[in-house]
Amino acid sequence: MIAIFLADVDTTTIGRIYYRSTNDSALIERATADVQTYFSGFESFTPTYLFIVTWYQVGGYKLQSEKTNTFQLVLVTDGKESFAFFHYLENGIAWTKGQGKYQPGQSDVPPQAGFDDGEGSHFYTLPGSGETAAFISGSNVNIPGLWMYHIGNTGIDNVKPADQNTGDVIVFNVDAQDRGCFQKVRGCHEHAQCVEFDRGPCCVCLQPFYGNGISCVRRDDPARFNGIVTGTVNGIKLNASRLHSFVTQEGRAYTAISGVSPDLGSAFGTLTSIGGIFAWLFAVPINPKAMNGYTLTGGRFNRTARVTFQRVDGQDYVLRIYQEFFSNVSENHIRVDTKLEGKIPQFPERSEITADDYRENFKKTAPGTIKSFVSRNYKVNGLSSRYTWENTITYEECEKGDEDEIGVYPVQVSRHFIKYNATERVIRFVMSSQVGYTAGKSNLTPFRPC
Repeated sequence: MIAIFLADVDTTTIGRIYYRSTNDSALIERATADVQTYFSGFESFTPTYLFIVTWYQVGGYKLQSEKTNTFQLVLVTDGKESFAFFHYLENGIAWTKGQGKYQPGQSDVPPQAGFDDGEGSHFYTLPGSGETAAFISGSNVNIPGLWMYHIGNTGIDNVKPADQNTGDVIVFNVDAQDRGCFQKVRGCHEHAQCVEFDRGPCCVCLQPFYGNGISCVRRDDPARFNGIVTGTVNGIKLNASRLHSFVTQEGRAYTAISGVSPDLGSAFGTLTSIGGIFAWLFAVPINPKAMNGYTLTGGRFNRTARVTFQRVDGQDYVLRIYQEFFSNVSENHIRVDTKLEGKIPQFPERSEITADDYRENFKKTAPGTIKSFVSRNYKVNGLSSRYTWENTITYEECEKGDEDEIGVYPVQVSRHFIKYNATERVIRFVMSSQVGYTAGKSNLTPFRPC
């Protein structure tokens, strides 16, 4: 799927959509020059056809008729290699959200732009997709409003952006002399404002929303996650596994992984921390300084975990978990891809796995780095065993200069439910979470990214 402006476009009373295939020599010459200029390795590329789609002065659902958008998609191909150009006309975007066809009284989510193969293995989104719509005035070729991508004959690789003569990727079309919030404000979420701190400007979500200012969600809204699970556990390859999670406003996290072989089903019941990361993200704060994972990261981060199952003979089992969270793919929907590698204990089918309540302390150890360690028990048919979890979370952080207030964020996780369904091949984890705050002097070195 190619989405240039995924929103509720309404052409009932205004606007037109035009499309055509062409081999017009002037257009072919221009497309040839663009590909050869902005993509390395295509110096002799010459397209044979272009497919052009233009959304001309189109309206949005239930919006005023004078608010219209004009944008264009150009597909370029020689029959083997293919490219996509996204054009957003200067001053051509007057609206970004319709008025809520499916949820009357609420605006739609911001528009999305990018590519998705529909299988969950390859996707690519433009900056601000589903959040701020920053792509409208941005560029990856130094021409505001223009984005170029190599999309065809890339083998097993993903979509590839232009890679030469690009300079710095433009995200906002502002004067280079401007500084502070004037320069940054358009990068903030629509429900955030830019605030000048000691170390520079940062985006801050406005009540009743919360997050890191780049991504914000309404405090009482549930959150949803989905993605693929790959890797090899106990020599068994995970092929068609998918993860889905739902977290309620009360901090109750429901997580399911499908496509889990019966050979691993009971054993997967020990991996409660796969669901625990969602519990951390949306744990309910119990005091004003408490911050859950979404407040710190905005839902965009990488997580690595080492799980050690302790054995009396010293031959411990070790599993490593790698997760990448992609923030809001659409409003309140976060994409997460998971990879599992290593060994875990095997148990007989239909074994009952239970987990004790536990407390996990999340501590910021460097700018954009959070670590946690917890040692706790799990039970198999009532027999208790011990294992440890070590987590490292990395993310882009806007430093505010309030390091003296940084402490530890203890997350209390309770009310576990663990169940494997062999017929459905689904493992389910359910848990509740709260987050607190413990003051502590930070040892962080002053830092501000360029």
